[in-house]
Order: sequence, then structure tokens, then C-alpha cells
Amino acid sequence: MILDQDLVPNDIPDYLPKMKSMYEDLFSGGKGYRGALVGAISKDLGLHDEYAALLSRCIEYIHNSSLLHDDFVDGSELRRGKTAAWKKYSGGYAILGGDYLLAKVIKNLADCDSIELISYTSQSILDLVEGEWLQDACHERVDVTKSEMEKVHSLKTSSLFAWCFKAPALLAPNTTKEQLESLFTIGEDLGALLQRSDDLLDYDIRNFEKKDYFRDLPSGYFNLFTIHLLEGRDEALKKKAFKIKNLETFLETFEIDLKNKLEAFDNESKIILNRVKKNIEKFDLFSDDFKRSLLEAAYTIYWRKSS
Repeated sequence: MILDQDLVPNDIPDYLPKMKSMYEDLFSGGKGYRGALVGAISKDLGLHDEYAALLSRCIEYIHNSSLLHDDFVDGSELRRGKTAAWKKYSGGYAILGGDYLLAKVIKNLADCDSIELISYTSQSILDLVEGEWLQDACHERVDVTKSEMEKVHSLKTSSLFAWCFKAPALLAPNTTKEQLESLFTIGEDLGALLQRSDDLLDYDIRNFEKKDYFRDLPSGYFNLFTIHLLEGRDEALKKKAFKIKNLETFLETFEIDLKNKLEAFDNESKIILNRVKKNIEKFDLFSDDFKRSLLEAAYTIYWRKSS
């Protein structure tokens, strides 16, 4: 069950043309990866197609709502190659649009008749918002720690990936507490891998899609790889990093051995990848074929390509 463009016209009613246009802009520019993942997990767990489609929609609503809100808060003028919603429609409408999508999530989940699923989803949305506040608290801080940034990653990115795995299982019959915890861990680790990969992409590393890069530092943020690169450096010198506008100048100023630093960062990520592999292989609710596809997806998420 993979989301496609045919779902979009039915998501938002025609009598809300501005909201419909805003969402179509967002949806058509994205990969719908989280929705596709939820659909695939739901299918392998034996969920009815109706539930699989509903959960797939919900995760896309939550994700796109966070993009509408985050772009306005961050002042990002582009999203998926297009003018950001707050810039095109106004900040007020971007916030209103995000709120509308979250309201649809709760309405849709009410049809599942699962208080546990609604409670868990509410916590996931709360995690997203807390993650945004924590990230703001890290703005222009050179003393931000690895653990602090990993907490931001956990709340803003991993929480939604964990939802992709755990939410379908909450509707599957006879799922044990241990199985739910295992699914949550797999999703969290995949989210961590995605965010670590994104932080590398900001340094034009494995940037196969030729996306814009070196945006975090000029915006006032040390991402996880920046913290790794500048570990042990003098704080007075670190403050100069925020004023640097391009990657080449940054690497020259701090005389960074990027190859060795990247190798060490990748080795940390391999530990997470190995943990994902171990947890997927031992999970008894997934078919062997699906386990293989998940392992390939984990590799692709971090290394950006499958081979």
C-alpha cells in the first residue's frame, strides 16, 4: 500500500481551495516515504487495506503539518523546490493549514476505535513540538552537546519513524508489549540514521540529489556532524563558525580532516545499522521478504543509495 497522487484530491474538500492548493503543493513535492512505509508495514502485519490507507494518510498529515509549521518558524523560503507555504499564502495560513492537518489526524484515528493509538499519536505530536522548542534553545550555542542534539533528533525525526512501525501494530491483533517496544526501537533507529544522513548532506556528503547544502551553520545551528567536526575546539573559535557562509571556507578555517572525521562518524552510524539489522532479523511478526526489504531500506536511508 503506497500513497500516490490519486489520494490527494480526496484529502481536502473542494470548498477549502486555499488549503487544498497548499496541501497539493506539499504532497506533490514529497516522496510520501513515511506513508509508504506505514502501508508496507500494515500489509505485512495483515491489517485491512482500509486501516492501512488511513494510517498512511495520518503520518503524511503529521509530517506535512510539521513542515508547514517548521518552515514558518525557521523562515525557510523554499520547500521541496517550491515557495514555502508561509511565503506564498502568509504565515497565518501556514499555521492554520498545519493545524487543520493535525485535526484530521485525530478525526481519522477516532474511526479506528483505539484509545491507545490516539494517546500514542498525541504523544508523538507532542514530541515534535517539544523537539522544535529544544532546537530553538540550541540556536547560536557553541556548547551544544552531542546528547542534546540527539535528543532533538529523537523528538523531531525519530518519533515519526517510530510511529510508522508502532501505530500499525497497535491495530494488529495479539501484538505483545515486547513486540511493540521492539518495533518502536527499530523505527527510532531508522529515524536517527535519516537525521545523521541529513546532517552529512549539509556538508555535501553523499549529496546525490544535488540539494542545497551548508545551511545549518549560517542559520545558527550546530548539527550533529558539526559537533563531531569541532569537538575539542576552543569555544571562542567555534563562535566564528556562525559567520562563515560557505563550506570551503569553513573547512579551511578549522583545518578539518574531513575524510577521517567522516569515517569516525560513519562507524558510529554502523553501530546503529547493526542494531537495526539485529532487531529486524529477530522480529517474528515480519515475513522474511519484508525483513530483507527493511534491511535494504535501512542501508539506503543512511548511505543514500542502495549500492
